[in-house]
Amino acid sequence: EGYQSDEFPQAGYSSAIEIVAPEGTLSITLVVDYDFEDRSSGGCYDEVVFVDSMGVEYRDDYCGDDITGLEITIPGAYVLVGVYSDGGIEQDGYTITSITANEM
Repeated sequence: EGYQSDEFPQAGYSSAIEIVAPEGTLSITLVVDYDFEDRSSGGCYDEVVFVDSMGVEYRDDYCGDDITGLEITIPGAYVLVGVYSDGGIEQDGYTITSITANEM
């Protein structure tokens, strides 16, 4: 309760969703499952990226098949979840299975 979210195309991302937690939130912890196109030797064809309110990208080659239970904590009360995609092979994408606002 108290969260706001909106999905939209964002410059540079194939798709993006913003999550805004209630005032006083120090960080947001997400648990994410994802299934993207397998990585190549040169990196990821498709990947999920997390961006905080300062524009810092949290990325660690979050791509590949069937990753479940990835837990990531982003500082602040805002996170943008973006997807980079080459538009080739389509997989299931990502599902946010849990959102926790870490308050004072």
